[in-house]
Amino acid sequence: MDLFNCQNCNSLFVKTKFRDVCDACYKEEEAKFDEVYAYIRKKSNRTALMMQVVEATGVEEDLIIKFVKTGKLRISQFPNLGIPCEKMRDQHSKWEIM
Repeated sequence: MDLFNCQNCNSLFVKTKFRDVCDACYKEEEAKFDEVYAYIRKKSNRTALMMQVVEATGVEEDLIIKFVKTGKLRISQFPNLGIPCEKMRDQHSKWEIM
């Protein structure tokens, strides 16, 4: 058993390959996933861009990206929720600083 601090609230929890946050934060993430999924499931919103989903639901972009990376949201079903590759994202952050 490996104990870790939750990256969101700093409480201790047992990290597994399925969960990287504590139970309380996991429940919050699930509620936010339900919000995002309910929004993009509507036919008129299936082609929404990432920023449109963020603005409409109030869910952070990083969390939506996590949903995509873990396979909870599939790009094949929602093509405009594309995420940048990590290398380009890191370079983009450096460009903003300059």
